[in-house]
Amino acid sequence: MKIGVDTNFQNSLKVLINSNNNVKSPLLVSLEFSDFQTVEFLINKGADMYFKINGKYILEILKEEDLLIMQKLNFLLKNEFSLKKFKIERLSNFEFKYVKKCLENFGFDTNFIKYLLNLYKNKTGISKRKFNHIINNEINKIEIPMELYLNYLDKKDYRKVEYLYKYYGTEKTTSFKDFILFYLNYFDRNFNQKSFYDFFNFIINNVTTLPFSKDKNEILNLINEHNASSDVVYILRKYFLIQNSNDKTINN
Repeated sequence: MKIGVDTNFQNSLKVLINSNNNVKSPLLVSLEFSDFQTVEFLINKGADMYFKINGKYILEILKEEDLLIMQKLNFLLKNEFSLKKFKIERLSNFEFKYVKKCLENFGFDTNFIKYLLNLYKNKTGISKRKFNHIINNEINKIEIPMELYLNYLDKKDYRKVEYLYKYYGTEKTTSFKDFILFYLNYFDRNFNQKSFYDFFNFIINNVTTLPFSKDKNEILNLINEHNASSDVVYILRKYFLIQNSNDKTINN
């Protein structure tokens, strides 16, 4: 394996080049071999966890190589890797456990934990309203892109949509309804009845945090209010709101 120097690499750390002339940073190679002692040494010496190789971040390369495990992600997160610089939409094709881990680490980070511990240590009282405000600030630190919702809606992974909604913020509830309706009306242009009633079947028959009524007539009224096509309303009325499908098509 030859060694070259990449002048763009933080602190002029050396970049390795393998026999196929594929660029690999020392940090990437150490993570590939789960050599966490070397990973920590490199990070302490200034190795850039956000360094891109051929336009891809280290996490994306590890995923492509089928070498990404939770232990490696946890190690990077412990060393202050976060979604502040790594956009969450780049995780759209990762296993959902990695999406959750990154969100939870970013939303309720070390500074947040220290703040709560200091409140407890100093026996500082705090109102329920202020506490909820603090929690909402943490949740709203990140904007979940529309593409990520669409990704899981397309796959009928409704529990994942519900999980992402926790980071949506209660003040955006109406626009979230608009978004779901936009999806139902626009992205299924063939008006296949199953994609419509499967989602609402999930809403009505499960305990969810999504901002929808469980009343079938209210759902129909909601769709009518948002100028859904007559085809959509007809399908919902005929195949779901009246007959109510018993199909189980939810991926958990």
